[in-house]
Amino acid sequence: AMACGTPVIGSRVGGIPEMVEDGVTGFLVPPSDVDALAERIRWVLAHPEEANRMGQRAREFARRFFSPQAYLQGYAQLFQTAKSLLQGSHRRAAADV
Repeated sequence: AMACGTPVIGSRVGGIPEMVEDGVTGFLVPPSDVDALAERIRWVLAHPEEANRMGQRAREFARRFFSPQAYLQGYAQLFQTAKSLLQGSHRRAAADV
């Protein structure tokens, strides 16, 4: 939805709150709260211009967050962390000998 420029309406569970900025790129509602979900859907339909701006901010977030550069940076950090952990583990094993 974000990549298509659509404001997201998601539940406050798992990693969703890390992706959706409430009131900025979409809305967050409590899990299983059908009334809150319906309220946010009605808001989006009743405020198309504001929802469009929210969707554009969502698209920009998705463009940055899922960019090749962001993935490369994330993998580089992951590999650096793994390398550090493995080197530390190797040093501890050598010290135990």
